[in-house]
Amino acid sequence: MSKKVLIIIIAVGTLLLVAMGGTLFLVYQKLEGLKGEKEGEEVKGSIVEEGEKKEGEKESKKGKETKAIPKPLLRLDTFIVNLADQDSSRYLRITLELELMDEVTLQEIEKRMAPVRDAVLSILPTKKVQDIITLEGKQALKNQLMEAINKNLAKGKVTNIFYTEFVIQ
Repeated sequence: MSKKVLIIIIAVGTLLLVAMGGTLFLVYQKLEGLKGEKEGEEVKGSIVEEGEKKEGEKESKKGKETKAIPKPLLRLDTFIVNLADQDSSRYLRITLELELMDEVTLQEIEKRMAPVRDAVLSILPTKKVQDIITLEGKQALKNQLMEAINKNLAKGKVTNIFYTEFVIQ
């Protein structure tokens, strides 16, 4: 009986070592691939001549090249709220990132975080699972949240909302 146990332990240990080795190999390959891509981008960016259009640049109507400026993002703390379902006790755990119009909006929203969080917390608990479980429901919730948050801003506005966590329990 002890020989069988010893053989099983050795077999399981060997399998674990092989699995760990394979995982390390795959991670190493992935990192090498990313490193190669970054080096390729740097080389590609330095070779492009003035007359050529770089990747990510758009040509305006006058023929000038402009680079698209990414809009600032602001990550809100995670919200955990009870949902309005009456037949069961369900809750929603959600984390949002707000895409803002500009840096001025970012500064304004950081100063007015309490009304922004209050706007979100006044909407989320009114939802039922069937309202937000579908793609259309999630999009409608985004639109409703954007509208409520934008009411609290004077200078700028939220242009999009991204769900970085959306769990219904």
